[in-house]
Amino acid sequence: MKSRFLKRENLHYWGLSDYTRLNELHNEFLNLDKKLSVSAMDFETISDQLIRLGVVETMRSANITAMYAVQWMCGQTFDFSKSQVKIHSSRLIKIGIDIALRFNLSKFCPVAIREIRKVVVADCPIPDWYQMPQIFKLAS
Repeated sequence: MKSRFLKRENLHYWGLSDYTRLNELHNEFLNLDKKLSVSAMDFETISDQLIRLGVVETMRSANITAMYAVQWMCGQTFDFSKSQVKIHSSRLIKIGIDIALRFNLSKFCPVAIREIRKVVVADCPIPDWYQMPQIFKLAS
């Protein structure tokens, strides 16, 4: 827990605090696996988005344009007087990425989630044709 949270919850004095709230949080954390559900996700890269939306036709041009986005994420600035930068910038704008602006991680994710499906987990019944192994018992 961060100190700001501990102060807000009045848990910042060792031995002088009421730790029931901290115990509740700890139990919630330990029981987190019971709240989670399994899901299957299909991810889509920048290159995949460019091809799916018809912005480019070949994977090579999609990968080159995606590299501009990766360089932008790494902090590189571009010279927009060059025609290649303008071409790749206009392609990226069509999928919602503006490399003319400064990169902000809180507003951008390089991989898009295309589809999420819930996976139902159940016991698998034993087929009727399966023969259980015989366990040998030793005479005592």
